[in-house]
Amino acid sequence: MYLRKNIFDMNLINFMSQFPDEESCKLKFKAMREDAGAICRHCGGKDHY
Repeated sequence: MYLRKNIFDMNLINFMSQFPDEESCKLKFKAMREDAGAICRHCGGKDHY
């Protein structure tokens, strides 16, 4: 998985340059969630309302 590779290659200097503020970090995680989709831990469903 692409995310796992990036997490293990990340160090503090790279993290701070990639995410200089909280908003940039939130936007990245939001984009990743939209790409993967939200999945219910209980039933595995992808539909939401």
